[in-house]
Amino acid sequence: MRIFIKLVIMLILIPLTSGYLIAIYNIIITLANSYKKNWHFLLGILAGIIFFPLLNKRRFIRTFEHEMTHLLFAKLFFGKIKELNVNAEGEGYVEYTAYPNPFIRLSPYFFPLFSAVIAILIPLLNPTFSKYFFIATGFFLINHLFSSTAEIFSLQPDIKQEGIVFSLIFISFFLIFIYGIIISEVISTQHIIKFLKEGLTKSISNLILLKDWLHSITPISSLAR
Repeated sequence: MRIFIKLVIMLILIPLTSGYLIAIYNIIITLANSYKKNWHFLLGILAGIIFFPLLNKRRFIRTFEHEMTHLLFAKLFFGKIKELNVNAEGEGYVEYTAYPNPFIRLSPYFFPLFSAVIAILIPLLNPTFSKYFFIATGFFLINHLFSSTAEIFSLQPDIKQEGIVFSLIFISFFLIFIYGIIISEVISTQHIIKFLKEGLTKSISNLILLKDWLHSITPISSLAR
């Protein structure tokens, strides 16, 4: 039953991933075209790229974010936290009582905790100061992307436990989805709605195209038999 459920989830996420991949591409193009307005966020990304090698050597920050994300999603699924431990060497773990599921196990790879927290706070801040928080958003977002990519390619235990193929599809969709929302907010809150709508519309369009393609090759397959 668990394998069947994962198969269904993958079949749903694959077209959604294709649709939201197009949507996030368009959002990034919009961001690049309005660089004069959004230079704070782009500066943060540039700083993140420059300082990533230094931060990567000091694993404490990344490990802390990783384990705190596990903790957050465990709490969201009504789990009780038994212990959280992160040491100076960058090693850590979190123990919780919630039944393990893909969101808890894989959340650190698709959910940029630091950037997400800042993005949630920005609308509450004075516009005069909020734009400077976008520097931190970009900085932590690009660092999360680099760190997550390295961890995914190293096939962390979380990924192996959920299954490599399933994990890659699951992480890909939710990473694109969450990143798209955060990047859209940098441009404007209206672009968040635009991103969500475009991603869903493109996903449905891709499904229709796939259906038409499968329908077009069916007669050929029948004749071949």
